[in-house]
Amino acid sequence: MSNIQIIIDSTAYFTREEVKKYNIKVVPLSIHFEGEEFPDPFLGEFGDYYERLAQSKDFPTTSMPSTGAFLKAYQDAINEGKEILVLTFSSKLSGTYQNALISAEMVDQDKITVIDTFTAVGNFKYLVLQAVKMVQQGKTRQEIAEFIEDQKTRMDIYLTVDSLEYLRRGGRLTNASAFIGSILNIKPIIQLKEGELVGIEKTRGKKGQWIS
Repeated sequence: MSNIQIIIDSTAYFTREEVKKYNIKVVPLSIHFEGEEFPDPFLGEFGDYYERLAQSKDFPTTSMPSTGAFLKAYQDAINEGKEILVLTFSSKLSGTYQNALISAEMVDQDKITVIDTFTAVGNFKYLVLQAVKMVQQGKTRQEIAEFIEDQKTRMDIYLTVDSLEYLRRGGRLTNASAFIGSILNIKPIIQLKEGELVGIEKTRGKKGQWIS
């Protein structure tokens, strides 16, 4: 059995079954919505949340895991005789990486490696799965960390959105731009580049023409 415990935040979006299968420990972000706070759900468990979101005028926000949450995960793993490899999503999108690093400094840095993947969701999950595979192959923590650091420089994410409403609510788009964009069916093309989201193009509809 490997002596390396992989710990991640919840934004790689594994299912509950996958987390158990791959022996991954998840330290979830928190969602604040309609006066409630609850942990970021596992993939496939968002049904009730999406239904509430569609009907609510409230705008949900998220918060990074606390240092206390990371500390507990680290201490549990160390008590089991494990070394720890931590992967978080981009530090330019959240303070999760910083809290994971601070917590490592409070426990035992010699036994913990914390990596800022500079990415999110699908690419983040891919990196975690590669780390899992290398753990199963008996690779060292340093070998895995070096591989992840190399791979993350070779990855990009491009995305668009069906609705401009949540960009407007989040303050990333003005009311006027959202209104005009909705009328014209304009979809922004967004790239996750060097750890942060940047707008690169706009298109009219998912199969439509580019708009300069």
